Amino acid sequence: MNAFELQRRFVLFPKEELLKLSSNVKREGIPLWMYWAEFVRHWLREGKSEVTLGNVRDALRFVVHDLRLVTVEACNTPDILREALFDAKERRNWTSVTFNTYRKNLNTYFLWLERMEHIEENKLWKIAKCKEEINEQYTLDEGHIKSLLGHMKTRRQSRLERWRNDLFMGILVVTGARPIEMLGLQCRDIKETRDGGYQVVIRGRKQKGRNRYYRMPSWVRDSYEMYIRIRQNLGRDEPGLFVSSSKR
Repeated sequence: MNAFELQRRFVLFPKEELLKLSSNVKREGIPLWMYWAEFVRHWLREGKSEVTLGNVRDALRFVVHDLRLVTVEACNTPDILREALFDAKERRNWTSVTFNTYRKNLNTYFLWLERMEHIEENKLWKIAKCKEEINEQYTLDEGHIKSLLGHMKTRRQSRLERWRNDLFMGILVVTGARPIEMLGLQCRDIKETRDGGYQVVIRGRKQKGRNRYYRMPSWVRDSYEMYIRIRQNLGRDEPGLFVSSSKR
């Protein structure tokens, strides 16, 4: 996708809507969208995230459509924007995370306005973040795990598939790894320990790629040894830990 197509993709408002909005802006105010095309052009030229660009666009659309703030001056007045965001938080039953996300995306745009000297100072930093709730993560209990393993074992499958799936579930339960991390596991990521056990290395895709290490409990170790034995008997020497039932 070339630069022109990318800019079209990140248009803030259609022309018809833009004309209607512009007619409602007071003469002394700078329309919130006045520098948007320039912002998009700079953002893409610097090779920054298109996802973030889309989030900033959506935040500005929300401010205009829902909060009815259409000028740079109104948004850059902390008292006005703060109250508008808190009203939206109560009306839409936002979590603190959602509130902080809107604040962050708007701040990205206003930091750029300040850097390009379109405004003297970005004042959005004066809007304090909301304290984010600590969400308790749901985990499977022993009954759920046994139920899942039971369903797997009643399926019609080859010995390779059965032990592969058993190992997959075992590592998943022990590590809580993401699906993409599980599917990326290599044989080299299972390391033997000094006492004859095994350790699983999860090579994280997030958290700056930090590796996480987990010791295999005995029931997962048994599944691993059986699975590897079947793989060797079948001559399956692929580098990936989890292989399909067919070499194709």
